[in-house]
Amino acid sequence: AFQGPPGKFPNNFALLQLLGDVKCGAAASPKCWAEHDVLAVGAALKRRLEEGVLSRAAGQLRGLQDQVQEEQAAQALTLLGGQSWGLTLRGGDRVFSGTLADAEDPVTQAVLLGVVAKAGLTEATSSEGKYEVHWDTDRTNSAKAKDQADNVELVRGVERLINVDCSHHALLEVLQAAASTVEHLSVSMATAAALRETCAMPRLKRLQVIRCSLDFADKDDDDAAPGPGAVPLPPLPGGQARLQWLQVLAPRRALLELLLPAHRLTLEVLQLDSCSDNYSKMTC
Repeated sequence: AFQGPPGKFPNNFALLQLLGDVKCGAAASPKCWAEHDVLAVGAALKRRLEEGVLSRAAGQLRGLQDQVQEEQAAQALTLLGGQSWGLTLRGGDRVFSGTLADAEDPVTQAVLLGVVAKAGLTEATSSEGKYEVHWDTDRTNSAKAKDQADNVELVRGVERLINVDCSHHALLEVLQAAASTVEHLSVSMATAAALRETCAMPRLKRLQVIRCSLDFADKDDDDAAPGPGAVPLPPLPGGQARLQWLQVLAPRRALLELLLPAHRLTLEVLQLDSCSDNYSKMTC
């Protein structure tokens, strides 16, 4: 039983006031704007970084170099001596990727030192960051669904992705899941939809295409027109990376005429296997 004056008892109004004071860092929806006083992004960031947090962090950074162990100190020297470092942050279903460049910048140096001291880094072997997609057409539908879920979850954040069979439409989701980080990609039975996904990958440098679908079927060996199902690749947004290395096994003329012009300014290595002489007459 409660004892005391009624004014001291908890009530619904007090609870609503308490809920109204909860700080939210999520992106505002139209409903939020209609029902609450929503802060602009910059103001929300300032409130999230409570007053004095940056100055306190600066004080901690000054002592970090004396607190790191010998192994961490070696890692810090390696990071500080590099020209740039790719960075991937994963939490829940969100993945953020970017590059820390300009190692002489004091903020970059502070970030690298903080990562070494707080993240517990381990050096990956050359096989890490690579994933081979598993997909067995002979399995049951429930087993295929599990394979698909496993593939999508495991490819997030990888840099090398191989054995993506684009004849299975479900594997387009795998390409989309890895799009933000993948640099080396191998696909088979490439479709127009799959190539549109690859052209949107901001860090892709190396691409291997093992045969292509009927989207790129040539009318005949002497006809330069793309097949009836071919869809022109969209122009890449400004600033996106372009391919430097391309290998196409058993290429079709329509595929090459759509793919090569999109990367003609940056392509350094082009390997075409099982080509006829007709491809030597192509221009981009």
